[in-house]
Amino acid sequence: MEDILVTIKFHKSRSPNYSQALELAQKFKNYTVEDDINIIKVESNEIYSLIETYEKLDNIVSGWKDTEISWKNIGNPSYSPYHYIERLINCGKCRESANNIASYCFLDEQVIEGWHCKKLTEIKRHLPVNYEEYQRNRNHFWFEFGEFCDREYNWKINKEKIILLLHNEIMQKFLYVCPYFSEDKVKNLVNDFPDIIKSIDPNWQINEKAVDNGFEKSIKKIGVLPKSIFDEKIREDNEAERIAHEFFPNWDDRNKEPKKRYIPNETFDDIGGLDEIIGIIREIIELPIKQPKLFEYLGIKPHKGVLLYGPPGCGKTLIAKAIAHEVKAHFIDIKGPELFNKYFGQSEENLRDVFDEAKKYEPSIIFFDEIDAIAQKRSSEENERHYSRFLNQLLTLMDGFEDYGNIRIIAATNRHEMLDDAILRAGRFDYHIEIKKPTRKGCKDIFNIYTAKMPLSNSFNKDKFSDRLFGLTGSEIAFISRESAYNCIRRTLNINDIISNDKEIIYNQLLIEENDFVIALEKIIKKENI
Repeated sequence: MEDILVTIKFHKSRSPNYSQALELAQKFKNYTVEDDINIIKVESNEIYSLIETYEKLDNIVSGWKDTEISWKNIGNPSYSPYHYIERLINCGKCRESANNIASYCFLDEQVIEGWHCKKLTEIKRHLPVNYEEYQRNRNHFWFEFGEFCDREYNWKINKEKIILLLHNEIMQKFLYVCPYFSEDKVKNLVNDFPDIIKSIDPNWQINEKAVDNGFEKSIKKIGVLPKSIFDEKIREDNEAERIAHEFFPNWDDRNKEPKKRYIPNETFDDIGGLDEIIGIIREIIELPIKQPKLFEYLGIKPHKGVLLYGPPGCGKTLIAKAIAHEVKAHFIDIKGPELFNKYFGQSEENLRDVFDEAKKYEPSIIFFDEIDAIAQKRSSEENERHYSRFLNQLLTLMDGFEDYGNIRIIAATNRHEMLDDAILRAGRFDYHIEIKKPTRKGCKDIFNIYTAKMPLSNSFNKDKFSDRLFGLTGSEIAFISRESAYNCIRRTLNINDIISNDKEIIYNQLLIEENDFVIALEKIIKKENI
């Protein structure tokens, strides 16, 4: 039996379209019936000639309750990938009618794609034509995947990683369906690359960049560049510096100002009712950063990413900031889709810049708030391709995470069921922690934290009132605490006199009473019941 691309299983149905579904199913070579379950196993080469038949069958049975459609390598997806395959088939038909069949798979708008397929583009096999192309396709050229292997700064090409990344792209784009494509050819081309690029090779130059860790600046060797591109880079850098000096005489003084690492002020003392969760977070995030040798001894790698999910207002962001404060990590806070840009490729570059910044100031924590806005289940719809490309870039960066050093990723969402399965698998956001609404004791702890410095009336019983907060989130308890203070101001002071006439405030007369909290609580309850 040839390689199976997709398996379809559908039960006997009362639908008027059932007989048509059977008629379509019988056109496939591997059609069987087991216990009233119709099973079709579509071979990779078969889909090429029966794509229209498959589409009609998919449109009929995919809406039935017990239907199972499982695609090779992606299981049971939330969308039908036959749209991608249809494009490949159209591409193959264009190849058959092309004037120059031999070069058709290599040329895409006059750009040479050297992997025997113009659709395999994430890694460039050719060398950049000029420095502008190198900048535009950063982290996409084959020679950038490697590491320095000795004191002579010889650069060892990481062929295994290149092959893995190319394989992932092949799987994502279903290129193995194309009868003209061969992954073995791609592997052979990778193996033809030199194993090591020597630092004394006149055709190559060691590439360096300035590194600022927040305390001092240094020069770090980051890879190699073709000599011609390196010379062009130096010329552009010198010209940019010349222009900067011409228009900004104090340019050197400005550059001497070191950038600052951002470490949040929030601590675990600011978090109430989440002691167990904090313990887990410290194991996953803090322990690997503070005791890396422990993990080396155990022969394991720490979890790459942690997903915090649960209702809004339960402390997910606060936890991320507190752990960053504890380990003195540079904290990068990404709010939902703020990295998206309307220009092609700019969103992915913004994401790469985030990881570069994290590496620059390591140890670092990247926090994706509302990650469901950028990592939803991928769709075949044309207008969703922008989001799919962005998610693919995030997956690629996380797969190559070891290259980024002492960095951890935390994500938060209120709607984890919307996330793409690929981002939740082992090796990415593989540790999931549910942040629930606080317990009765947790509500009391949170209330005590927010009211610790507030001037409360002696008649106010905090413990008794905190029992009434059970069922609320941490942010709602914080709102009640703030709003009670405002209620106290409204009750005891004339706002207009204070603002307009600068009337003196007698602070020791400002005591927050129980009724101020009650009014604030009623406002929350009323809001929830609307």
